[in-house]
Amino acid sequence: MQAAAADPRSRKAWEEISLRPASQILGFARTGAGGDSRRDETRIVGAAPDEDPERAEPDCGGNRHTGDGAEAELEKGWAFEMTAQKEPSGTDSESQNTELIEDFDDNPSGGGGFLQRLFLLLRCLFFVCAYVLIGFCASILIGAEVEMRSVERVPSTAYLYNTSEVCVMEQSVKNQDYFETREYFSLGHEEENIIAHCGGCGLCSTINDMSIMAQTWATLTKDATYCGTKALWGGEGAVTSCMDKRVGFTPSCTDCWVDNVMCTKRHCTFTCLKSIYLLRERNNPVSSNKLNSCLECDERMCGPAFLECSGANRRQLGIVSDIGRNAQSEQCEKVDVDWSSGIFQNDPLV
Repeated sequence: MQAAAADPRSRKAWEEISLRPASQILGFARTGAGGDSRRDETRIVGAAPDEDPERAEPDCGGNRHTGDGAEAELEKGWAFEMTAQKEPSGTDSESQNTELIEDFDDNPSGGGGFLQRLFLLLRCLFFVCAYVLIGFCASILIGAEVEMRSVERVPSTAYLYNTSEVCVMEQSVKNQDYFETREYFSLGHEEENIIAHCGGCGLCSTINDMSIMAQTWATLTKDATYCGTKALWGGEGAVTSCMDKRVGFTPSCTDCWVDNVMCTKRHCTFTCLKSIYLLRERNNPVSSNKLNSCLECDERMCGPAFLECSGANRRQLGIVSDIGRNAQSEQCEKVDVDWSSGIFQNDPLV
């Protein structure tokens, strides 16, 4: 009361405000200079400036009197404005819907969360597969390098084809699997001695096996390589079954080929994986004398044992195969039989 009497301008301002419509009064209350708008609205509605709001007499409903009809209208207008503020407009509704959609997308239990988890899972799988592939290729390259260092310390197998031994059969037992090893220079080239192949006789020195080598000169390497890959997960049994199905050697000759495959697995696994799957190297053309890395490793590390077991191979038979060789130093030229047709070149009946 004393503060209001000391400042007559406050009473004059209150009288001017009391004569305005309710909406203008509310706008003034909300936008009044400085201070808290809610506090100003409470002061305007609840009590005049010249009386203490705490001392205002409550009406029958528990509300405090404002003193005149204008203040009652003001109280009604304030209630209407508060109700209008609680009801969002169309723009506000759209904004709230947009926020709800964004919240749904960010919610892990919603559809957007599922897509995000799926994307993260696929990305993780991609990186895991990439790391596994990189590690696999790196191990192949390192392993191949180690294997080739061992190969370089082993001499070439050209000496195996510079021999005076030959595998012969007599004319009287022609077309029968009866062969024996002799010295070429001691034969005297009698008509009864037929040279089957260069080098000593072995488990593949049979009419059936040598005929197959001649007839499959262009596919035998491919078939043997295919069967050799089965050694990685199937072992000797898988290789034997594959060779029987795709080639058809006699069981003893097949055993020599399977032993060669297992030897290659022990000494040339990474080298052949690199050659076949990473570099995609093919067999050397006939005009080339240089083997690819897989064939070179197999030739040096396992060739001597294989030739001792089998006796006959395509070079010993004088057959030009799908692998490039040095014809002058490795190709046999002493053979008396055309194994591709089974014709004995020195047969007097031919």
